[in-house]
Amino acid sequence: MKLKILIADDESVDRSGIAFVIKRIDADAEIFEAANGVEALSIFEQNDIDLIITDIRMPGMSGIEFVEQAQKKKPWVKAAVVSAFGEFDYAKEIMKMGINHYILKPVNPEECQTAIRSLIGDIMQEKEDMWRKKALDIIKGDTPDMREWPYGLNIMLFDYDEPVFDRQKNCTDSLPFKSPFTVIVNEYQLLLFLNESYHAGAEMARDYLDAWKKENSHICLIVVLGGVLQEIGVLCQVFDKIEQFLGNKFYNKEPAVYSLYETAQRQMYKDDFLTRIQIIGKMIKDKNPALRAEFDQLFKDMRSAGNLSAIFVKYICSEFIKDVLLQKDGRADAVFEPYLKRVHQAQDFDVIKSICEELIEEKSRPFDGEDDYNTRAVEMVIEYIRANYQKEINLEIVSDKVFLSASYLCQIFKKVTGESFIKYLTNYRMEKARHLVVTTGLKINEICELIGYKDASYFCSIFKTYYGATPAQYRRMY
Repeated sequence: MKLKILIADDESVDRSGIAFVIKRIDADAEIFEAANGVEALSIFEQNDIDLIITDIRMPGMSGIEFVEQAQKKKPWVKAAVVSAFGEFDYAKEIMKMGINHYILKPVNPEECQTAIRSLIGDIMQEKEDMWRKKALDIIKGDTPDMREWPYGLNIMLFDYDEPVFDRQKNCTDSLPFKSPFTVIVNEYQLLLFLNESYHAGAEMARDYLDAWKKENSHICLIVVLGGVLQEIGVLCQVFDKIEQFLGNKFYNKEPAVYSLYETAQRQMYKDDFLTRIQIIGKMIKDKNPALRAEFDQLFKDMRSAGNLSAIFVKYICSEFIKDVLLQKDGRADAVFEPYLKRVHQAQDFDVIKSICEELIEEKSRPFDGEDDYNTRAVEMVIEYIRANYQKEINLEIVSDKVFLSASYLCQIFKKVTGESFIKYLTNYRMEKARHLVVTTGLKINEICELIGYKDASYFCSIFKTYYGATPAQYRRMY
């Protein structure tokens, strides 16, 4: 978490010098600067300032007055004053305000660094104590004040089968994690909050567990990765889920790392794979040319997921086989059981894939009379176009007329005629339009409507593409 530090001094050189010292101590600190007390108070009111470093004598409002106003608004804010030798008269007043650090001008970098380091240490300790208390309150079901909570921390729980933590002592020094704070839940459990990303934290936890097993074989350690907390309000729900995961100890007495995030990802993968096999089943039905690529990608993704059980892969493939075989009445009962038996007896991922490939190959072969039906279906579509070209026509409308899917009709139409459905329809309409332009005195917009177009300018554009001239120009030519 970034500390926010406000430097108030009417001398820009002094402000820059103090800012330089702060950055040497905490490079991530966010520094605000003000040239007088009035400006400083305005900045303070608009930001959650953790530490004030102010000169005493400034125009408009003195540093003492500024700190008094700031402490009325946020009594917990820390402050240090910077002043010259002749201003010791303010010492008693400063002491009353709880300001314990007095930095002399001209500023000595080492003394200034010592004072600021001490203040930052006090601030961080108070924040850690506050965060620790809030976390415990939330786990217990309370709703404490959420101000100043360090959002975006990665949470993990360490659960030991023997008591290793003492609430009264710092028992976390041996953990190789740089943590803003830890929470000892009880003598068996420790909550750790990290600044690292989820994946970095997961790798650190697994490395730590491997080292732990070598040195502490008599104590079982379970680590549950809770993921990144974007808001503290969900900590209670996350902790409940973590506690549920600890039920795995019933089945597994070995040290292990579990992850809420990866479990959620596995469920997402499973839902995704079930959806994708339905899509592939439809692609088989439509004879989609992208079928093979989609099928190969599905199995590639299942293999690379790395966390799908053999049982789930067999379930996915069984659903795929059932979905494909049910596409034709009377096939499922006779064929499904042998395929299902082969899938469940398979001992290898590639064997299961080959079974599914075999089914795809079988389903992709044309059945008896299929080519004849395809040719007849295309002829029926052509007849429909010639009889209805004046009306709205699209692939969905004509595919319904011949009881085929739009994508499959698109494929067989081009195979039979050598051109796409849209190209054929446009060619036919343009030929009709050319005939009407040359042989009749109809207006261009009337011809446009007669051949099935609603937009005359669009019609003229297509006509010019075909014949190199607009309908009006073409009529004058002929």
